[in-house]
Amino acid sequence: MRTIDTLTEMLFENLINSITSIKSATLHQNYYNDLVGNTSVILSAILAQYLRSKYVEWKKEKWIDDSLITGVEFKNEIFYINGVVIWGRMDTTEQWTDPFYFEATLNTVKKTFQKFKLLFGDKEIPSLTYEVFKYQRDYWDGANRNWAYSIIYTGNKNGRMIENSIVEKL
Repeated sequence: MRTIDTLTEMLFENLINSITSIKSATLHQNYYNDLVGNTSVILSAILAQYLRSKYVEWKKEKWIDDSLITGVEFKNEIFYINGVVIWGRMDTTEQWTDPFYFEATLNTVKKTFQKFKLLFGDKEIPSLTYEVFKYQRDYWDGANRNWAYSIIYTGNKNGRMIENSIVEKL
């Protein structure tokens, strides 16, 4: 299992390598996973690591599969990504979906993120099974959320994350 530091470095490199594709893409697709390389898998892994580190139910009972990126933008050294996380429970093969939002400010001099936030889940709208989501792909559309989890990262030390990240179940 990769560390959060390693995953964050991988995400930074992956997004930097995707800037040209993002700027030149026609942004009217359903999903942008191909456009941003391994971003969906890396974001899912970062989310899973953070959740497992703080919440027993995520450490013992739940797992994250992947994410579908439904929106991506890069402007003024900031990435904006939103989409749907696909996750499951240990006691069944059924999977569920929940929305996520990721915003990251780059520090291109140190080749890392200056700050980022990763928001996940909606406290007011229940998770949707993947089986239903397959036929209701617009279920999570919309920007007004009462986010269930918030991961805020600020600062770095020698280009690496430091333990001032906040992982909070809202």
